[in-house]
Amino acid sequence: MKGISFKNIIITAVIGAVITGVVTVGVNLITEFIKTEPVSLIYSVDNVVPFSGNSGTIGIYRLQIMNNGKKMIEEMALNVELQNAKIEQSNVSENNSLDYNEKIENGYKLYVKNLNPSESIAVSLLASSSNALPARPDINLRGKGIVGVEKANRAESGLQEILFKLLGPITASYATLFVLYFAIRNNFLGLGHTIGIKQKEIFAYLCGMHGLSDDFDRFANLHGDISFWFGADRLTYFALNSCNQDKCNKVRGVLIDLLKYNPNFAPSSRAIIYYNIAKLSKYLGNDEEKNDNLENARKLDAKTIKVRMEIDKYFD
Repeated sequence: MKGISFKNIIITAVIGAVITGVVTVGVNLITEFIKTEPVSLIYSVDNVVPFSGNSGTIGIYRLQIMNNGKKMIEEMALNVELQNAKIEQSNVSENNSLDYNEKIENGYKLYVKNLNPSESIAVSLLASSSNALPARPDINLRGKGIVGVEKANRAESGLQEILFKLLGPITASYATLFVLYFAIRNNFLGLGHTIGIKQKEIFAYLCGMHGLSDDFDRFANLHGDISFWFGADRLTYFALNSCNQDKCNKVRGVLIDLLKYNPNFAPSSRAIIYYNIAKLSKYLGNDEEKNDNLENARKLDAKTIKVRMEIDKYFD
């Protein structure tokens, strides 16, 4: 064919191949992007870990929710229902100061006003049943213009995956302490407060619930167990020597909650706890509470309290 050189044919073929390749790759990339476009609202849920006792079964359900999109999610609403079981308590952990409301009524309901990109929230639900607990709860999650999707149904990577992996173990730790507290407080296992439960674990739990993370670690890492008497003395000593009013108030809260565990443990230990609450009340400037707790301590073990007051002179 006149006027068309072999060189031009080659160039045309190469250009055509390049264009075809670019278009093919582009289409594939766009298709893949559409397939993997992240759903903005995702959640994961763990199967319940049941804990059976004389009164039935209790267990913790752990849910984690995240906005893995690029836009803020408004009016996020979570509804959790359990068949033939009762949700007793809830605990919420979140990595930002989120504006949320929750209630236990016909299941569990959580409302979050706004959930920004990469923000997450974890929920632990303590449930009980006279029979076996369902393996998984029924979950309905949605936001304004969006429906939540379970994370197990899609691949996840990057920052979102890292945050989920970090949040999971933390939530699991608090969930374990959460179910432990409920079981002890309600004597759910029918075993009494001292059998199978280390007292340092009770102190660690209460410190964690009152925001005393350093004390949580100290009790959790102690070798062997401790008495309630020693634990109360130890907490009060470090609190008063910190000269920190907020810490003293938190320790006071720990000791008050400690008294709620079981009204039948040793009167001498209860007396020392009341005595330490009185010391903290004096530091915080609450004389009426100080006097009430000293009186409670004397009623339980007047001799020990008298010796204490003669030695440390704190109330002089």
